Amino acid sequence: MESAILIVLQYVQTSLPLIGVNSSAINQILTMLISLMPIIVNLGPVVINSANNIITALQSSSDLTDDQISTLAALSAELDTAYEASVMAYLASKKVTPAATASTTTDTTEPAAEEPVATQVTASPVSVPAVAIDGAV
Repeated sequence: MESAILIVLQYVQTSLPLIGVNSSAINQILTMLISLMPIIVNLGPVVINSANNIITALQSSSDLTDDQISTLAALSAELDTAYEASVMAYLASKKVTPAATASTTTDTTEPAAEEPVATQVTASPVSVPAVAIDGAV
């Protein structure tokens, strides 16, 4: 199902330049995104990013109605929350703590030689920021 949704989203994204400022077409795209949102938010970062690209492209249109602007903002916020949850779920499955939430100390002493050093973790399909591993900062 993920690949089918992704194909539809990619088709819509490539069609956006042809749509231009057609308010009716934008409403149809918004209706589609709203109806697919429960599925999109559960499929992971690749699909979320594709939907977010459509929203970003639509937001750059100069002839949006106030309702369209508010709908796009709400959809964007929902996708951002879903993306963050997806990344956190991935990190939790790998037992990795994000650096932003890792505890920090003001101790200026040198760490013992055997303590691990935080490294950049890159995961497919998502790249994550530097993380603390096993409590190391």
